[in-house]
Amino acid sequence: SIIQQLQAVACHVDIPPQTFSTHAAWDWEWFSLDGTNFLAVANNRDSGSNFDIDSMVYQWNGTALAVVQSIPTHGARDWEYFSINGHSYLAIANMQDNAGTDINSVLYQWDGTVFVAVQSIPTHGAYDWEYFSIDGSS
Repeated sequence: SIIQQLQAVACHVDIPPQTFSTHAAWDWEWFSLDGTNFLAVANNRDSGSNFDIDSMVYQWNGTALAVVQSIPTHGARDWEYFSINGHSYLAIANMQDNAGTDINSVLYQWDGTVFVAVQSIPTHGAYDWEYFSIDGSS
């Protein structure tokens, strides 16, 4: 995949053109965490029909986006970044593995260095996550 131009206005970052090694990428999630900018890419499958493939988290280093974490995913469709009470989370919607669509999606929490799996959620062909609040409750 190629980023032709990306302006992360809220983060005051202009990303120059850059090429990424992706695999049927479905979603790109840009977020800022503790003053650092990240881009998570949801890889769906390899060039064949292998859905058990890692997705990547990139970090802006001032000149380019560089891989900082590889996360095991299964037919990944969507990343969702959010924070609750000062804790930062990244959720992946896993659509399917090589055996079918009954596959757990996973919630990761930032530990100050990397995202660590904190909860697996049974899903069936998950396509999307959305963070929301109702009357101030998350």
